[in-house]
Formats: sequence, structure tokens, C-alpha cells
Amino acid sequence: MAATAVEQQQYRRLASELAKRFGEDAAQRDKEGGTPKEQRDWIRESGLLKLLIPREYGGDGGQWSDVLGVVREFARTDAALAHVYGYHFLCLVAPHLAGSESQKAYFYETTAKHNYFWGNSSNPLEKSIVGQRLEDGAILVNGSKSFSSGSPDSDLLAISWNDSASGEYYEGIIPTSRTGVTVHDDWDNMGQRQTGSGTVSFESVRVEPDEILETPYGGQTVFSTLIPQLSQSILASIFIGSAAGALDEAKYYTKTKSRPWYTSGLDEASAEPSTISHCGWPINPRLVS
Repeated sequence: MAATAVEQQQYRRLASELAKRFGEDAAQRDKEGGTPKEQRDWIRESGLLKLLIPREYGGDGGQWSDVLGVVREFARTDAALAHVYGYHFLCLVAPHLAGSESQKAYFYETTAKHNYFWGNSSNPLEKSIVGQRLEDGAILVNGSKSFSSGSPDSDLLAISWNDSASGEYYEGIIPTSRTGVTVHDDWDNMGQRQTGSGTVSFESVRVEPDEILETPYGGQTVFSTLIPQLSQSILASIFIGSAAGALDEAKYYTKTKSRPWYTSGLDEASAEPSTISHCGWPINPRLVS
């Protein structure tokens, strides 16, 4: 059963409250970079990490539209946290789209129970990780992967590799704390400096047979076409939310700090016809519902 209208309003309220808290120091944190551990824990405590998980697995039964609504709300004040939140779900659905029924159930239930945060270290275009198949069916993974968004402070990590013998592409889910996994603090970007999109290296990391997904997105399956659409929808929501947040900030600045043109005869800059014609301040700028 999908989330009710009341539950959807609750998600948005929680997201709005968190976004306000994020906004208190978002600009300073973005300058500093690193991992927003405290803020990520606020998201954990909110319960919003299980929004998309079906009810039968302990989740809230939300839809992607609910997730994207939260992403947009977060992005009003902190695009980096909006990004890692959206990508949490992009990775979380991997066992659903590319795994077995037992894998889907296990990862959904485990995530819902423990409020696990997922990170990403998977990319079919980057063939820098090699996996060697062992006699017991497990895989020994070596190499490194860049653009691993959300990997710092994550609990579970979506990874990918190419088979050392056949070159075939595979994907799996492992605990980020697995022996041999190193999440590097080397993300040094212009903007969104707290997405943790740096490098993860793997040194003889063991991937158990039940952690290997059956039908990775690199194959020609119907589900393989969904991930790019979901990824782009998340990014589009980040852009929209950031733009709406910029409008909010511009409105606040204009109403509290801008001065009217000295010959206008008006007391407030926000009342000037030119400001109204360009920005439409009498209209609520919160354009994204």
C-alpha cells in the first residue's frame, strides 16, 4: 500500500524542518568540505531513509515522487545533503531491480530496521576494479573507484567490478566497513563539497555469493534502463530545489537589506515596480510543491 496523503505531508514537513537546520551552517560547511556526519545522523534519526521501502519490508511505502520531493526540499538549503539522500535510494533499489527476491527482502528489511545509509561506488563505465572468482563462489575485489558519492559515513556500499577472466561486469552490495575497503577523503570540488564523491579503494575485498547481484545493469534488461532515468530525476530535483532556495534567499535579502532607489518615493525595495516585474515578490516564490 502506498503512502497516504497525510503521510506525504509528514514527509514534506520533516524534510522542511531538516532543511532549515541544514541551512544554519550549510554555506560554511560547503567551504570546509568533508563529511557532514551530524547532519547525516539527523536524516537517519528522522526515519526518512526508509521512505521508499515497501511496507511489507518495514518501510513507509512511499513513492519516487515522495523521495524527489524531499530531495527538492533539502536542496533549498543544502544541495550536497540532497544529493547523498537521493543517491541513497538510487543504490537502495539495486537489489530490487537487479537482485533476487531474497536479496531484495534482506536489504530492504535490514535498511529499515537499522536506518542504514547507502553509498555508491559503482560505475559500469569505469573499469578500474577487477574481481577474481574464488572456488566457493565469492569474489575477491581489487582496485579503486572515483565519484563514489555518499560513500563516507555510509553503512552499505553498492560496488561494481569486471571479472578478471571474462571481463564481464558485475555489481554487489557490501558493508562499507568490510575489511580492505578504504573510503578516501579526497573530494575537492567547486560546490557540493560534502557529497563525499571521492575515491574508494579495494584491497582483496571479499564479496560473498549472496552479495552479488544476479542481473547487473550493464546487461540488456528492461530494468537496466531505469537507473539512468532515476539518476537524472534526482539531479534535476537538486537543481530545481537549489533554484527555489536561491529565490527564497533573494526575497529575504531584498526585503531585509536592499534599499529602494532614492527617487522612487518608496520605503521598501521590495515594493518597487522594477523589482516586482523582474522577481514577482508579491507571488509566493516557493514554486516547487
